[in-house]
Amino acid sequence: MNRLLEALAEICRKHPLREKWLLAPNARAGHQWLEALARSGTGVVNLHVKTVRGLARDLAAPRMRALRISLLSKLGQSIVAQRVWERSARTGGGYLRNLTPTPRLFDRLASTLIELRRAGLSPADLIPERFEAPIKGRELGMLLGLWIEELDRIRRTDHGGVLALALERLRTDPDAAPGAVVALLPEDLELQGLEKELLTTVLAENLIKLPVDSPDSLPDSLHLSFFHAHGEINEAREALRRCLEAGAPLDRVEIVASDKESYVPILHELFESRFWPARGEENASPPITFADGIPASYSRPGKALTLWLEWIREGFPQALLVRMLEDGLIRCPEGFEGPGGPARLGRCLRGLAIGRGRERYLPLIEGRLAALKRRAERQVLACDDEGEVHRRDESRFIAEMEALSSLVGRLLDLTPPLTETTFCVVERARDFLETAVSSRNELDNFARREFLEEIEELNGWFQDGSGLPDLDLWDWLAGLPERTPLLGSRPREGALHVSSLAGGGHSGREHIYILGLDDTRFPGVGLQDPLLLDGERRRLSPELPTARDHLERKVENFRYLLARQRGRVTLSYTSRSVVEDREMFPSSAFGEQLEGCSDVDPERLPLASFTPSSAERALHLGEWWLWRLGESGGSLSALGSVAACHPHLGQGLLARLARDSDRFTAFDGRIAGFEGGPDDPTTQAGPTLSASALQTAGRCPLAYFFKHVLRIEPPDDFEEDPTRWLDSLEFGSLLHEVFHRFISELLQRSEKPKRDLHWDLLQEILRGAVKRYREEIPPPSESVFSDRLRELERAAHVFLVEEEVFGRTGSPVFLEASVGMRSGAIPTALDSLEPVRLELEEGVEIRARGRIDRVDLTSSGRYAIWDYKTGGAKRFGNKDPFLQGRLLQHALYIDLVRERLREIIGPDAEVESFGYFFPGAQEHGERISWTPEKLQDGLGVASKLLRLITGGSFVPTENRQDCEFCDHRACCGDLDLTTSQSDRKLK
Repeated sequence: MNRLLEALAEICRKHPLREKWLLAPNARAGHQWLEALARSGTGVVNLHVKTVRGLARDLAAPRMRALRISLLSKLGQSIVAQRVWERSARTGGGYLRNLTPTPRLFDRLASTLIELRRAGLSPADLIPERFEAPIKGRELGMLLGLWIEELDRIRRTDHGGVLALALERLRTDPDAAPGAVVALLPEDLELQGLEKELLTTVLAENLIKLPVDSPDSLPDSLHLSFFHAHGEINEAREALRRCLEAGAPLDRVEIVASDKESYVPILHELFESRFWPARGEENASPPITFADGIPASYSRPGKALTLWLEWIREGFPQALLVRMLEDGLIRCPEGFEGPGGPARLGRCLRGLAIGRGRERYLPLIEGRLAALKRRAERQVLACDDEGEVHRRDESRFIAEMEALSSLVGRLLDLTPPLTETTFCVVERARDFLETAVSSRNELDNFARREFLEEIEELNGWFQDGSGLPDLDLWDWLAGLPERTPLLGSRPREGALHVSSLAGGGHSGREHIYILGLDDTRFPGVGLQDPLLLDGERRRLSPELPTARDHLERKVENFRYLLARQRGRVTLSYTSRSVVEDREMFPSSAFGEQLEGCSDVDPERLPLASFTPSSAERALHLGEWWLWRLGESGGSLSALGSVAACHPHLGQGLLARLARDSDRFTAFDGRIAGFEGGPDDPTTQAGPTLSASALQTAGRCPLAYFFKHVLRIEPPDDFEEDPTRWLDSLEFGSLLHEVFHRFISELLQRSEKPKRDLHWDLLQEILRGAVKRYREEIPPPSESVFSDRLRELERAAHVFLVEEEVFGRTGSPVFLEASVGMRSGAIPTALDSLEPVRLELEEGVEIRARGRIDRVDLTSSGRYAIWDYKTGGAKRFGNKDPFLQGRLLQHALYIDLVRERLREIIGPDAEVESFGYFFPGAQEHGERISWTPEKLQDGLGVASKLLRLITGGSFVPTENRQDCEFCDHRACCGDLDLTTSQSDRKLK
């Protein structure tokens, strides 16, 4: 035992039945001392833990009851400080009025005024001449006076007031002092101002000072060890690895963190997610306790409240609501509460083009729901973009959309508008926490309860008649999760204990790890109080601690902590920040202890990193595999062990080895037995091919396999680009629709396009389409919308100007013709549900389909096919018109349209050309066209691609540029590696 516990044990043996008060820095530390005594076999009968604050409250309680006053809470301190500040502002400008009023300033003001009161100072004691500027002294004196007045008015008091009431009672009632109580005061207990006066008054005759170990020399039974780490998470892991290596039970280990904001979340997450996977029980608690608790921001209610407020403040972005659903933060309707239910609703919401905007959610959800119900009632066959016809069971989608509608409607009912500034905001937050937030374990339940209690207290302040001056309720709610600690606990049997340097090291455990002893964290930066500078504090009273006093006390507390330990203490620091990628250095306190250990080489301290140094130190299976692979250098024997234990990883390793080889294997896209199968396009029952499908095969056969054989589709997510309204596909679709409607209208009028005559008509059609698209796809901002609208108008103008010139040589006869698929909004004579049979070479025939933007009848009596393109024309001007199979639309459409024309018009119908028209501002109306003669080799190129398909050869592309806009790029992993492997095998 240390000297403090030895002295306590001696007093307990000397006075076994006499009432004894043990004064401790806090209740948790005091109870840990008692538990250590009990473990040593010492009786602790009638030994009670007291704190100076608790003793003062006990003595002041009768006076407080008589005066009907209560102790001011932390929230109350900030609110009273704000009221005092507002009242002082009415007196006009001054020294302190230059400061910007913020919640942090009010917290600082409350702390300073309470310190003054705790030191026993009154407004009269704040002599102006003792300040840097006398006006500042007068203002601070006025603020202290207003603070006291406001506390009296609302019947509250602070710690200084409690001390004053306790002393007043002792002066007026001598019997209030305890009688034959033995008061035990550790020598290192820090007291200030009225606290010292209270103890000397009430316990002077029976006060026994307990000796503590001197911080100037460490006990012989203490064994120090040291290490440094790359990153805080590896520092925490190393502490746990050393526990494992030493075979130390968790309840004999305490971790002391110099920076609880950094290390407590890390340790909580390590135990919660990696080392204690809940054992299948929702409410199972990991074997770890935290003296100062866990931030409520790690609970589901904390995360939900934060994201809900962010959702409102940012204009209801769809992505945030999807995240809340997929993370399981929102309570879902019946049938969707279990595993996978919230994620299903999140995926359902992803596919809606909501973007942002409160008013968009329910109309779009209800519109999708109505469409699903209509489709289910009519049992309509669905047709995809490639013309694939299939029947869908809509019942599951209807159930999901109904649940989503109910959930979103309930959320919106609970959500106040951002313009709301009254207490209604907090009331809605209370309703949100009570009815909408998911809660699954002890941490969640405590968080919800603490939040509701804080809100209820705030409501009390709001209702007391004085209101909440300038309190930003949105900011107050947003800060609630971070400033609310949960589940603070003293050490528990069977659990590792985590404490801070300020209050740790009292557990008496044999294994202590002190983390975070780098010079940026310990002892920290001594920032002066901006309201009461250090020089002013010294001139006012020796009982007011300065910033330097605080730093020196932190270092002294650290040395006291080491001195009272008996066992093994490990000191560590982070030597490299993995986030900022910079070197970090040990604190002077770390260096001082290191210098005192002659058997430790400062240049060869153990380094903790991501991989354990031995199998015995692996915290979980993943770390063991990292160690094993690191030891073997990733050898085949180690990889074989991985494959034997984990068959799925074994398949992945086999695939990697096959792709690294020079052979063309199944893992490179070689599919045996494909010819003649259900996905062979040359068979009678095989799929119908579109130009897009063939071009996909020409670009990347593996992409064709993913899309048209496996039928893998990317998630139907709506992602908002803050810099652009409408992606390239949407932009092109809008213009296609506008051009189609415009030309259709002119055909009905039997008019040729003319700029002067038809610009207003084209603008009207464009505005209507833009309005509808804007309703379906909200722009991220007005400026972005305006920029995109100008692009659309320029493209429309270019289209009209070019059509006026081009219209003299021909006239459109078929618009948006559909061959091999369902007709569009306006059917044409060229349409056919049946695909066209095309012979690519002798004996090789496919069924082809396509949607043709436009077919014109030229002055020669033949037909010209036109396809609108809103992008660039560069790739279409290549010497190779087929781009090695990447461009086949022109060749395929010439034969496709020719066959249909001969069916409906006659055998003499001929196609004169196929061309692309670029009305966008980028190409300014350029046209690129080919005659059938120039494209006569196109079907031969298609035939070669078909041989690849029927032969089951779906090799990835060797050209990295082919992957840029591929929907399936995520399937290929490292694109540079995949394309280089393919290039090597093709050569």
